[in-house]
Amino acid sequence: MNGLLSLMKRPAAFFILAIILTAGSCSPSSIWNIPSDRLRKQIQKSDYSFLKEATIKSSNLGEVTRLGPGAAYYFYYIFLKAGFRAYALQMLLISCEKEKKIFREESWLPLLRHLLNDKNYPACEKYAKTFIKKYGESKRGKEGKRILIEALYRQKKDEEVVKSLETYFHEEEPSFQDDPELLLFKAVSSSRLNTDGWKDDIIRLFLEIGDAEIIKRAYDYIIGEKVLYNAFDEDMKRYMAAKNSLCLDDSDEIKALALPVIEAYVKSIERPDLRTRAMIKTLGLTYLSLDEAGRGAKLLSSLSADLSGKSALDAFEMAGRCYRKNEQYSLAVKYLGKVIDRSKNDDHRSKNDDQKERAVWFLLDCIQELSPDSFIEAAGRYAPHWRDPSYFDDVLEKEIAELVSLKKWKTIFALHDVLKDHISDEIDSQLSLLRARILSLGYLTVEGVDRTKEINRLLKKAASVGGMEYSGFLASALTGETPRFFRSLHGKNKQIRPESFSGIEAVISGFFEYGLPLEGYEMISENKEELGKNLLLHASRMLSEQGCDREALLVAAYYAYKKNYILTGEEMRYLYPRAFATFIDAHAEKREIRTHLLYALVREESAFDPAIVSSAGAVGLSQLMPETASDLAGWMRLEEYDLYDPETNISLGSYYFARLYRLIESLPKTLIAYNAGMGRLRSWEKTYRGFTDDFFIELIPYKETRGYVKKIIVSAVIYACLYGKESPKQILSEILPGLF
Repeated sequence: MNGLLSLMKRPAAFFILAIILTAGSCSPSSIWNIPSDRLRKQIQKSDYSFLKEATIKSSNLGEVTRLGPGAAYYFYYIFLKAGFRAYALQMLLISCEKEKKIFREESWLPLLRHLLNDKNYPACEKYAKTFIKKYGESKRGKEGKRILIEALYRQKKDEEVVKSLETYFHEEEPSFQDDPELLLFKAVSSSRLNTDGWKDDIIRLFLEIGDAEIIKRAYDYIIGEKVLYNAFDEDMKRYMAAKNSLCLDDSDEIKALALPVIEAYVKSIERPDLRTRAMIKTLGLTYLSLDEAGRGAKLLSSLSADLSGKSALDAFEMAGRCYRKNEQYSLAVKYLGKVIDRSKNDDHRSKNDDQKERAVWFLLDCIQELSPDSFIEAAGRYAPHWRDPSYFDDVLEKEIAELVSLKKWKTIFALHDVLKDHISDEIDSQLSLLRARILSLGYLTVEGVDRTKEINRLLKKAASVGGMEYSGFLASALTGETPRFFRSLHGKNKQIRPESFSGIEAVISGFFEYGLPLEGYEMISENKEELGKNLLLHASRMLSEQGCDREALLVAAYYAYKKNYILTGEEMRYLYPRAFATFIDAHAEKREIRTHLLYALVREESAFDPAIVSSAGAVGLSQLMPETASDLAGWMRLEEYDLYDPETNISLGSYYFARLYRLIESLPKTLIAYNAGMGRLRSWEKTYRGFTDDFFIELIPYKETRGYVKKIIVSAVIYACLYGKESPKQILSEILPGLF
């Protein structure tokens, strides 16, 4: 490998190396003395055992191109997975020189990343410059430019770093919020060159950037350069030390020492150019993350009086958000209202639309806490100006839950009437269904309206605007109609030929042919906006066949979104697979759980990923907390168990679900207890008495639990209809018997 690296440093290295690597003497029907057909079959199964018997050396690596277009590119990933990093690099060199155009283009960035990770900065610089000449204006050009700058920085080629930043990232120079490391490169290189303004770059880095690793690197650098460090006044030195301490440790002791220093410095800044929007946002988010919202609100509200323009808007917003976090809702409304009012008069209002929308969301959330009855008036005032109605779904769902819990049926009708032209289809469906149920149960009488006709009208509306979601399902079942996306389940399945793909889609398709499904999925995630439906469907099929159930499901979900959820039965099965069927079927039967319920539970809990761990610490397919699993294992007399083992996890999860159901005797409430705990369920039952199960679901105070129960009910219906002979109405009548 050392010979390869030294060769790469010579002027004509690339051309000479390609000739060497593509030479070979084996038969065209074999690669590295292994029959080509056998090798193809093995790599498609991700079986790389052939590498143990293959005769591979630098001089015959080029034989891989006999497998067809893209072989060298895909073998880069194969060699990486097999642990042959040097050979992997050589595969990219072959691909960059000899492959078809699309594979050449796709090989360059992995080559640059590989060289950067290997700290081969001279070679990385050289090839990055070649890449920029060839593809600098392409979609991937920006990453190549960024890699070049880091390679230059690592070599301390400071003049070229500053020049390249000015050339390639000039428009982003003031903040670098998307990539704070670039600002670090600029600040350090400028200081080493002693250019005008280097101190301001360092100050801006500490004021604007919240990334702990970047701040630590900047601080370590500056205190290691005594001449540079001594160029700052004592206030700035104390500020940098305090910011570094907070990034390393947010303990109460450190906060007590560091925050006053940071506050004092920020207050003392007189230069407008240093009082940037990024500084205000970073300061506000720091207070919120350190649970010092009350303290932050006071400072930010005082700072706002001395600011103007966009910086003032940011100070108002962050002050409002801090007051909200500190439960000072009246003051939060005051400052968030300033953002909204000033945005109305802004000549460049479109640039502030996101901020205004965000401020309205926080303001409505605060008004709910102050007075739920005032929510309708406030929402009605702002709703006509919403750009994206779905942005407000969660705050509206929270209001609906509150109104249901208080049995304010008239207010629910009024909310729908005020907002009906400005809300998302999902909220429209939810409110239409609620109104129909309120009327059908006699909770409210509307004068001058034929009750039966109005109920039917509302149900049909809920069913028509609802997609693959809970309210539309229930409304369809109540009207006796099949949900609209079920009507195509018997449609003809689409036949797709992988050879029909071109460009990036051909590259993605090839990953599956070479037994690299996860690499293919990663590229889909990076490029999904530009991918066609055929490729997404093909990828979902291949991921499923190659055992990547979670990834197959996620790709199928995006495919379904692009098709507006009008899918054939086969397509629906990729979206709702029966992964781990042996274990799920067996334990559903053992615990007397309807199979479709257990599949729905596992799908929504883990997307069939046995290794998944939630942010709360829940583990595996059925997402069990370790302490809950320990109790379950004791009840089941298991001395040893592994929550990452699929069968064990399903065994414990199904036992837990069945145990809860025996205690509760309501499927929706069993799901609530599974997600939020039995204690919370009993507390909510005590607080909210006299509700049918469907209304009880709507009033659940926890957004996560409310959505969780609805998703599992929908999934259970779909599984039963896809893999059984039951209708949606039959399944829903089992889950929500009081509905029919």
